[in-house]
Amino acid sequence: MPSSKKRKQPPIHITGVIIFFLLVICLCIYAFYFLQPTPKVKKTLPVRPQKIINYSPSCRQVNQYIYHYFQDLGASEKDFRIGEQRTIREEKKEWIYTRMEVFLPKKVDLSYAANDLIEKLKGLSNILSFQWEERRENRVSIAIRSGKLLTHSLTLNHRLPRLAIIIDDIGGDLEITREFLDLGIPLTLSILPDLPYSKESEELAYKRGYEVMLHLPMEPKDLSFHNPGEGAIYSEMDKSEVYDIIISHINKFEYIKGVNNHMGSRITENEQIMHWVLSAIKPFGLYFIDSRTSSQSVAYGVAQEMGIPTGKNSLFIDNEPEVNYCKNCIDKAIEKVKRKGKMIVIGHPRETTLQALKELSLKLQNEEISLVFVSELIQ
Repeated sequence: MPSSKKRKQPPIHITGVIIFFLLVICLCIYAFYFLQPTPKVKKTLPVRPQKIINYSPSCRQVNQYIYHYFQDLGASEKDFRIGEQRTIREEKKEWIYTRMEVFLPKKVDLSYAANDLIEKLKGLSNILSFQWEERRENRVSIAIRSGKLLTHSLTLNHRLPRLAIIIDDIGGDLEITREFLDLGIPLTLSILPDLPYSKESEELAYKRGYEVMLHLPMEPKDLSFHNPGEGAIYSEMDKSEVYDIIISHINKFEYIKGVNNHMGSRITENEQIMHWVLSAIKPFGLYFIDSRTSSQSVAYGVAQEMGIPTGKNSLFIDNEPEVNYCKNCIDKAIEKVKRKGKMIVIGHPRETTLQALKELSLKLQNEEISLVFVSELIQ
């Protein structure tokens, strides 16, 4: 039987060394994970926002003062043109810069007006300063600063005389309407409500950027020679009939901005009926132009009394269907508008009128007259 031998045990001193090293490793691990001091969390101080000095409220205040000042001198809302307006922030300062042009009536002395404005603005704030940049009879420019900040560049101009031309009786012939639109000048088209191409004419003119009106049929004095057509207002009608007709006509259109009378020499002399007519128009926010088919018309005055934006025709330019006659009437209108500053005239969709108007743009440019839509002349 083979003899069994006992396994030889390692010497005691080797075992002790191994145990010692194991203990050292455990202590190191313990020290690393449990005895290491907790790192201090560095506190992050809140970042204080930079303090911005805001001059914008005072800039707005100056803007409002400028508006009110020039409105008192006869400027309308359309006479203020903002070329640029933006908020600027630089070197802990914020302000609004405005570049503006104002157009004033010819009678206003531009240099005097600018100087008077400066004196009044000095009373508004003692940190405002002013610099004249241009100083002529028909053009004045000043720079306004709040401290060292340029806040306003203001230019004053004399308003050019303004002429508006209405073309009545639109809606019967779409081709002639296109020819007038192709002239490329700001004509205002007044459309009869019940003609074959009334709606198409409105849409075409609107898409081409033209202003359109309702040409409202009204009873003339002599019905035997002048038929106002369908949907006219007659003197024997009561208030509800007048209302119903007008509202019906207005609802046939989508883009009209105003109304003028077609014929209507009898109606426009009747103050009561004109009150009814204008009361029906007023809720729609439309202006009214008195075509002045009667020298005794009260329509313009009644509209003014009722607070409706209004104007009136000064001249029919094509009472005779001749090109030269129409040209002569246009020349008369030019001379008149240069004296008065603004004027409304009326023509019709005729070939002779079309031919006369073809030369109009160059003539108005030479005479320094601005051709505008009717809405720019109402008051």
